[in-house]
Amino acid sequence: MCSSEKICFRLRTIKKIDKTINDLVNRGVFATPTIIVNDRLVYMTNSYEELSRLLEYELQ
Repeated sequence: MCSSEKICFRLRTIKKIDKTINDLVNRGVFATPTIIVNDRLVYMTNSYEELSRLLEYELQ
């Protein structure tokens, strides 16, 4: 049990953050920025042009 509402709130927040991080790692997200396009992880884009080409390809 928490000793105060503030501590309880912080503990709940930490648990939510941990769950989110674990969910992302389980999906393969391990770097920022990571973009998901049609269930494909894109995390090594070096340029706007490269990302633009990928998006155009995926939208066809």
